[in-house]
Amino acid sequence: MSTASLVTLPGTASVEHVVEIIERDGGVIIADFMASDVLSELKQQIDAALDTSSFGHENFFVGTSTRRASRLFARCSRMVDVVLHPLYLGAARKILQKPVSVWFGQQRTTVTP
Repeated sequence: MSTASLVTLPGTASVEHVVEIIERDGGVIIADFMASDVLSELKQQIDAALDTSSFGHENFFVGTSTRRASRLFARCSRMVDVVLHPLYLGAARKILQKPVSVWFGQQRTTVTP
């Protein structure tokens, strides 16, 4: 059993430091990321979405103890607060918008998603 744990950074951490930890460890915890009332409201909204979702009926894919909720942006107004948070948005951009090399026939080109 693994005893590894995620690093906790303060909400004042830089985007670069957050990305460094995510790329190294696969995740990071940000202390005081959002105001507790915003997170409580978001949790209530997600719980409400999950309450309308049934458990999976298959063992091999969705799991019999798993519920899924789609369309969270339509169901949870507080999702916008999370994804537009400067630390979250900055880290997402740094991770997802890295230039990559792709081939078009015989020509190699660098593109940024």
